[in-house]
Amino acid sequence: MKTILVVDDEETIVEILEIYIEGFFENVKVVTAYGGYEAIDILKEETVDAIICDFRMPEGNGVVVYNYNEENLKLPFAWHSGTFSSDENTFDKQGDYFILEKPALDDQLTDLVQKLLEVSSISDHLYRKIKTSTLRRIKDINFPVFYKINNEKYVSLVVEGDDNINQTLEKYETKGEEYLYVKKKDLENVYKLKCSELKERIEQSGTVEDVYFVASEAIEHFCHDLEIRGVTPDQIEVASRCVNKCLKELNRDAKVKKILAGIIDSENYISTHSLITIHMANALLVDESNDDVNLENIAMAAILHDLKLTNIRLAKLRNFSSDEFKTLTHSEKKRVMSHGLELALELENTDLPKEVLNLVKNHEMFGNEIIQRTELSKTELFFHLSHELAHYITVLGFEKITEFMRENDERYKEILGQQMYEKALTFLSL
Repeated sequence: MKTILVVDDEETIVEILEIYIEGFFENVKVVTAYGGYEAIDILKEETVDAIICDFRMPEGNGVVVYNYNEENLKLPFAWHSGTFSSDENTFDKQGDYFILEKPALDDQLTDLVQKLLEVSSISDHLYRKIKTSTLRRIKDINFPVFYKINNEKYVSLVVEGDDNINQTLEKYETKGEEYLYVKKKDLENVYKLKCSELKERIEQSGTVEDVYFVASEAIEHFCHDLEIRGVTPDQIEVASRCVNKCLKELNRDAKVKKILAGIIDSENYISTHSLITIHMANALLVDESNDDVNLENIAMAAILHDLKLTNIRLAKLRNFSSDEFKTLTHSEKKRVMSHGLELALELENTDLPKEVLNLVKNHEMFGNEIIQRTELSKTELFFHLSHELAHYITVLGFEKITEFMRENDERYKEILGQQMYEKALTFLSL
């Protein structure tokens, strides 16, 4: 068994790499670190055969890992970074390392691991390795699970309809069996079952708090799932149920403002501001005669729009003229400016309304005046405005958002009109 150390401060990226490497390579185990200093501690204590490392991380950047490895271990080393072209000049270019652009394509990752460890992929083999703990989190397993006796023989532990699935998996995990196996074709079911579980939990949720919790988990799951499978019908169905349930529960709960104040989580920015976009649009449009505004399309776009941008630091950037944006690398700027368009192109093969695709495609353009307000339909205008306010609510908090609106009252009165502007202030001031 060979071991690869994966170092990245983004948990989603770490999990994706772990699933792919351990799923595609039989005798490879992944250990993880979320910062450079943690990685060095692992290298001091554990036997590692190769390293895949991000460059920019708050808790010790990749350079400290690279330098430690060069001075002490000289293990095969790969940079996994979306900013490497600009970062490369900050350390010795003569070192021995590989480069894996972020996000990595499947074949690029497979090729890299083969080079790092000189091992063969099992992409054509019948069985795929998967963590026992991952299987235990799946509510209804409808595919066989196997225990590996040797390279030639696998024994079925779990069959479809087995009432003792959870007990069986728990027993093997307790015995120290970190990995079990599923057939190659069934690995896809892991992701499908997760979507089914989310749909069921959405339907069973009885309060706005419950809806938020499940919808937030769904959005995080999609960010992960999208990089692995692309857009799928089951994702769209889960998103649709999120929309319907959110709007239904919001209009039944008179205390929604207090609930919203409790769900703000700037560390979980993508799901938080996505859901607050729905709540903000609903608050502005409720009791209004707006037959030409489609709230369902606004809500669907709110859930989907940032799924291609899993980096929270980049997701929070709204102003293309800001100093923070100017310090980004070329690839980071491109990622921020084009992630909506990239997702909209992937969504073209779905049954989503064209208006939803346009909202997703152009959601970064409104605040940067790239799209003129006079060019927008009412649905587009209310989406962009709700999205903008949701961003500032998430970043500033409710206690400061009314002050922010008053400081920019000329702009918001022009967009909303005096009556709607006052309504927004009243809602946000409750």
